Amino acid sequence: MLTRSAVCAVALSCLMGLSTCAEEADMAEVAKGNNEFAFDLYRGLKKKDGNLFLSPYSITSALAMTWAGARANTEAEMAKALRFGLGQDRLHDAMGGLTKDLNSRVAKGRWKDDPDNGRPAFELVVANALWAQKGYSFRKEYFELVTKAYGAGVTELDFARDTEASRLKINGWVEERTNKRIQDLIPAGMLTPDARLVLTNAIYFKAAWVEPFRKEATKEEDFQLAGDKTAKVPMMHRTESYRYFDEGSFEALEMPYLDHQASMVVFVPKAADGLGALEERLTAKEIDGWLGKLKSERISLGFPKFKTTSTFELNPELIALGMKDAFRFPGADFTGMSETGELFIGFVIHKSFVDVNEEGTEAAAATAVGMRAGGRPAEPLRVQVDRPFVFVIRDVKTGTVLFVGRVTDPR
Repeated sequence: MLTRSAVCAVALSCLMGLSTCAEEADMAEVAKGNNEFAFDLYRGLKKKDGNLFLSPYSITSALAMTWAGARANTEAEMAKALRFGLGQDRLHDAMGGLTKDLNSRVAKGRWKDDPDNGRPAFELVVANALWAQKGYSFRKEYFELVTKAYGAGVTELDFARDTEASRLKINGWVEERTNKRIQDLIPAGMLTPDARLVLTNAIYFKAAWVEPFRKEATKEEDFQLAGDKTAKVPMMHRTESYRYFDEGSFEALEMPYLDHQASMVVFVPKAADGLGALEERLTAKEIDGWLGKLKSERISLGFPKFKTTSTFELNPELIALGMKDAFRFPGADFTGMSETGELFIGFVIHKSFVDVNEEGTEAAAATAVGMRAGGRPAEPLRVQVDRPFVFVIRDVKTGTVLFVGRVTDPR
C-alpha cells in the first residue's frame, strides 16, 4: 500500500507526464499547421517562372509573432490562412518549444572534406528579433510574450528620423544570423518613415550527407529543361541504399544528412513535362502518405549540383490565402501590440538561399514583417534526376518542413 507521500509523488509524476505530453502534442500541431501552410503558399508561388525556394518555417515564425498582437477579425483571418490550430494561449509556447527543439540539433561528426577544420557536420539555427520605433506606444505585455516564447530581443530604432540606418541595422542582423547567405533582406525603399515595428526571423541550415558524393564521380550531363531543351549540368553520382518509392507518375527518394536528424526528400516526375501535374498534387497530407511508403532500395543515383536564391514579397499570396484585414488601414486590428489602433502590415518580405553539392547542403532564409501606421533487387535501381523536380528539407524528429523548393534549371 502506498503511503500518502508516495501517492502524492506518483500523482505529481503523472501530472508532469501529462504536461509533457500536452506540450509535445501542441508542438506536433504547430508542425502540422506549418506543413499545411507550406504547400498552401507553394501553390500560390508556383505560378512564378524558374527555380523556387523558401522556408515556410521562417515565414510561419515571423507571422506567428505578428499574430500575437492581432485581434478580432484580423486574428481570425490570420489563424485560418496560417493554419494555426491552437489559440493564442497555447500556440506561442508551442512555437517557442518547437524552435528550441530545432535549435538543439547536434551531430558528433565533422565535415568529411576537411575533418580538422572544426566545422560541425550539422548546423540548424533559428533566431527571432523585433525592431521597434523609439518612443512609440507598444503594449508591454506583447513584448514580454514574444520575448519569452520566441526568444526575440527588442531593439529600439528610429524609423521616422533615420530610416536607412534602421534598414541597415536589421539587414546586418539577418546577415550575421545566416552566415552572410541572406544579404539585403529589406531592399532600399521598402522601409519607410511610417514604419513602427519590424519582426524578423532567420534560419540557417548546413549539413553533411550521411555518405558524401565523390567529387571525381561528378560529370557534365544533360538536364531536361522546358520546351524540349536540354542543358549540361554537373551531375553527382553515388550507389547507396536510399529510401525510395515509385508512385507510377513520379519517383520519391530520401537523402539523409549526418546522424539522420534531417533529410532531403526529392520528388521527380517521370515525364519531362510532368512537373506541373506533380505540383498540383502537393499537399502536406499527400506528402505524409508518400513518405510512409518509402522503403530501402539500393539506388544508383544521379543528382545535380545546384545553387539558387529566391526573393518574394508575400503580400499578394497571403491576401489570396485570406489574410485581408491585416494589410488594410483602416481595417487591421493589432491592438494586442499597441492601443493606438493604427498598425497594419505594410510588407512581408522573404529571401532564401540553397547550395547542394557533394558534401551536403547549405540553406538559409529570412523573413521580415513590417508594421506600418495607417525489398532490394539484385542490381541497383537507376534514378537519374535529370529533369525538373520538387524537394523538401525536413526535420526528421518532428516532421517539420524547414524548406521547400523546385529546380527547373540547376544552372
